[in-house]
Amino acid sequence: MGFLTGKTAIITGGGRAVLSNGECGSIGYGIATAYAKEGANLVLTGRNVQKLTDAKEELEKKYGIKVLPVQADVSAGSDNEAIVQNVVKQAIDTFGRIDVLIRTRLTIRSSCMWWSRPIVK
Repeated sequence: MGFLTGKTAIITGGGRAVLSNGECGSIGYGIATAYAKEGANLVLTGRNVQKLTDAKEELEKKYGIKVLPVQADVSAGSDNEAIVQNVVKQAIDTFGRIDVLIRTRLTIRSSCMWWSRPIVK
């Protein structure tokens, strides 16, 4: 396959959004597609379960990889640390490793910043 075969990437905002002209409008989904083409297994997070499921079905069918969709909304007023830990746990339980984290959205008011503390001890 590609140079990412056997690797696992978490991609936030990775649901499949379709614009009115039929093109894909999600930056996260575009990144997920690039990683899938190179053989990476994916953990896609987002708020919309249907968009995550659509992405899973399409990417697995087209590229023969495995996709784990996880609904996760890291925002103000949420227990963000628990949400992030759940994503990490599911990724490790499913794929045994995390090699890449791509965060496509920034929640400024979030109390849990993915980049400022270790997510796996």
